[in-house]
Amino acid sequence: MDSDTDRLIRTAIAELRLIRFQLAGLLRIAEPHDYGIMNGTLRLFVFQVGGKSRSGRLPDWRLVTVADASGFAGMGCAELLVHAGDVAEARGLAWTPPADLADAVLARLFPWAPADGDPAAVLRWVTGRAVLPGREPVTSWRWHCAPLDEWDGAVPA
Repeated sequence: MDSDTDRLIRTAIAELRLIRFQLAGLLRIAEPHDYGIMNGTLRLFVFQVGGKSRSGRLPDWRLVTVADASGFAGMGCAELLVHAGDVAEARGLAWTPPADLADAVLARLFPWAPADGDPAAVLRWVTGRAVLPGREPVTSWRWHCAPLDEWDGAVPA
């Protein structure tokens, strides 16, 4: 956890402030209540009061796994690659992210993504931006920014 984010979370808890964050691809608004290491993993315990939830139950308590350093780096790279592609497409420009970088982002954030295709095409598919031959279209997506050893092996629905 970088020191600025750590400080912001601790301040929000101490000053009873709401925080805004993404979890499972959905914007959440929550009151943070507790923060620390649980079974070796950095966790944040919040009472979600707004935004969206896959369960549909709001308000409700959530135990959030905070991204590790490689998860934060992966999210930053994914945002740059995906949105650079969005801008290029909107401008009618041909642009493809470097295959090795797209492959690294897939391996870190989308461990369930198929490994047998062009990494740039798979990244666009897994983020709902393109069709991948032989695969169902992705209409709702999320990344796995928590430590990879916490991935349960399930493909998100």
